[in-house]
Amino acid sequence: MIFGLYIVGIVVIIVGIITGIFSGSFIGFLMSVFGSIVLSIILFALAQIINNQEDLFDQLKEQELTISRIVPKNKKVNKCSNCKSEYDIKMNSCPYCGSNNG
Repeated sequence: MIFGLYIVGIVVIIVGIITGIFSGSFIGFLMSVFGSIVLSIILFALAQIINNQEDLFDQLKEQELTISRIVPKNKKVNKCSNCKSEYDIKMNSCPYCGSNNG
């Protein structure tokens, strides 16, 4: 998808230049080229945003895998009767809402 956005951005610039040439006026040429460049910048930025999001998602998956190796699997937990959150049995109160009735 990212590669496709870059290709579409380049095609938009080329079409803008060709359209500008066939417009017959200098103002028409400038408007067409300027519009195609602005649209291409938006497409390139969108491709970069998607790429960054994919990188973040991969890093989060890697971090989750690392944490799952570190945190013990059979950890005993209390369930808060107030907010229904789970917390370590060694704690005296819920760290989320402060309730003392585990």
